[in-house]
Amino acid sequence: MNADIRKTCDELAEQGFMSVAPDLFWRQEPGVDLSVTSEPDWQHGLRLYQAYDRDAGARDVKDTANAVAKLPGCIGRVAALGYCLGGVMTFLTAVRYGVDATVVYHGGDTEKYLGEVDGLDAPLLMRLAEEDDRACSSDRASHPPTCSDSRESARRGKW
Repeated sequence: MNADIRKTCDELAEQGFMSVAPDLFWRQEPGVDLSVTSEPDWQHGLRLYQAYDRDAGARDVKDTANAVAKLPGCIGRVAALGYCLGGVMTFLTAVRYGVDATVVYHGGDTEKYLGEVDGLDAPLLMRLAEEDDRACSSDRASHPPTCSDSRESARRGKW
């Protein structure tokens, strides 16, 4: 969790959405708050990212989505939105456990999990920044076939 994520949650809440951001690093460093503009914080975040247990993280996001769906005022439908590590976590949650919709921004390393895309049964929007020097170029190169595969799944009635 950091100022950027808190701002995004606030903006979504202002538009009438329930917005919750789980502490993805609670197992490693609970409450860590890293600035995206600080190089030392960026390097610290990379160390956390590299050591992150993605299987446990996807379960955490699933558990968060399940809890949100039961909150008063929630209509029971949950979308997941994530950036960077949160992006790959929302992708894994969507393909492994399901949510009603998923939006992934800069989901680094998602290409490692493309074999799981058959588990996807709800809309997915993935945005990869072509001119982002911190986004992995192999991510951009490997995702276009996935998008066409997803469209084919939609045509077959999987969604």
